[in-house]
Amino acid sequence: MLAWGDVRRWDPAAIGAVADALGDGCTRIIAVNDDVESMARFPGWTGEAATAASTRAESLTSTLEQLVVEAAAVRRGAHEVQIALDRIVAFVRETDELASRNGLTIGAGGEITSSGGPSEPRVMAELADRIEQILRRATDVDADFAAILRRALRGENTEQGVGTLAQAADAGAAQSGLSIIGPPENGSPGDNKSWWDSLSDTAKVAVLQGNPGLIAISTVSRPPTATPPTVPSSPVKSRGSKAIRR
Repeated sequence: MLAWGDVRRWDPAAIGAVADALGDGCTRIIAVNDDVESMARFPGWTGEAATAASTRAESLTSTLEQLVVEAAAVRRGAHEVQIALDRIVAFVRETDELASRNGLTIGAGGEITSSGGPSEPRVMAELADRIEQILRRATDVDADFAAILRRALRGENTEQGVGTLAQAADAGAAQSGLSIIGPPENGSPGDNKSWWDSLSDTAKVAVLQGNPGLIAISTVSRPPTATPPTVPSSPVKSRGSKAIRR
């Protein structure tokens, strides 16, 4: 499991740069779709050599489609990781500041120590809940993205049925994305609140749209009434710490 010091060092902008680079690469490849298709056509040429050339061209096209599928899958994953990390890193900073304001320090391992003054039990309990849920959410995001990368490296995302490179990109993105871990099983009110606070606004909207029953928790208030943005469907894991994503 990740440690507090690990999450402190996370840089959302770095993973965002990866998403942007992959997105730019996919866009450039998709832009040459017509050229790629024309390379596989040889009007007026017949015979064994023509057949061999056509077979080779189709193989290269399929390889390119698979490359776009994998790149698009990783791009979506990286983009969603950046959104998740923006909130996680901000929540880490808020939690460190809460500790500092109360004469407390959070060590790299997540331990809470006092600078010598009296420690308010309520603050100590809140810090402990925050640390637990931040690390729980961070570990889940890390595991999800690792799984996305493994699938891409193994070529496990399928490009079957696509007819263009743009469709290949859509297929890759559809097979990717982070899940959202649910509140902790048998969690205290403080645990549930800290779990909710660890989620990005995008993740909160996905929970409210797809699993509103999870928000039947008196200590968790819904965000201000507003028209929720359209977000990709994100599976929500069970209240336990782990569940199969798909």
